[in-house]
Amino acid sequence: MIRYYIDVETTGLDHTIHEIISIAIIAENSKTGNILGEFDRKIKPMSIGSAEPKALEINGYNLEDWKDAAEPSLDIAETIASLLDHEDCGLWVGHNPYFDKRFIDAFLRKYGDGSKLDYMPMLDTRQVAMALFWPELKRFSLQNVRAHMGLGRSQIHQARSDAFICREIVHRFDIRAKSG
Repeated sequence: MIRYYIDVETTGLDHTIHEIISIAIIAENSKTGNILGEFDRKIKPMSIGSAEPKALEINGYNLEDWKDAAEPSLDIAETIASLLDHEDCGLWVGHNPYFDKRFIDAFLRKYGDGSKLDYMPMLDTRQVAMALFWPELKRFSLQNVRAHMGLGRSQIHQARSDAFICREIVHRFDIRAKSG
C-alpha cells in the first residue's frame, strides 16, 4: 500500500472562496518506508484580493517567493488526480486532511475535468496526537505536536515541510500498514 503525505497552503479557510497556493504530496511505500516520489508546487493565486491577510501571513506568501509559481491549470489538476488515483487506494496522511481534501477537490473541479477525488481512507495526525497527548497537550497545531514530540525545527506552514513532519509523526509512532 502507498501512504500519501499531503499538505496544502491556502489563501484562507473557505474552499469555495480561497485558493491553494502551495501543495505537496509525498508517496511512500508503507511497508518499507521508502519514498516513491514527490510532487511539490507553488501555485499562483488568481484571486489574491479575496485572500485572508492572516492566512498569507501564516504561510509566508509574498510576491517575490511566488514570482515563478505555476498558474493553476488542467496540467496541474491532472497530475494531482493521477498521483492520487491508484488501484490499491492508498492511505492519505495529513494534519486535518479533511481540510486539504476540500481544497484539492475544489481545485480539481475548477481546473480539472470537473470531478473530485475518489474515496481514500485518511489518517489524521492531529487526531492521533489528541488521542495520545491529551490532556498534557492542550493545542494540537502541527507546530505544537512537532515541538511536543521533539521532532526538531522545520518551516511550519510550508506544504512540503508540513507533509514531511506528518511523515515523521507516523514513523515516530511506527504506524504500519497491516494489509497488502
